[in-house]
Amino acid sequence: MLCKINRLLTLVILAFIGAFVAHSIYHVIHYHVSPQLRLVSSAPWYAAIIANAFLTALIAGALLIF
Repeated sequence: MLCKINRLLTLVILAFIGAFVAHSIYHVIHYHVSPQLRLVSSAPWYAAIIANAFLTALIAGALLIF
């Protein structure tokens, strides 16, 4: 039973990490395609990537504790 729970939590962690990587790649491509849209914002273009990295690490850390 514990092996199945461990496998499920591992898959959930990998899904969150995969979603983070895909979202980060999207932000990089979007920045390179239209950098003029980012000039309106006061935050750097990679601020969303940093915020998502923090949330992904927080979720993965919480799942690793279980």
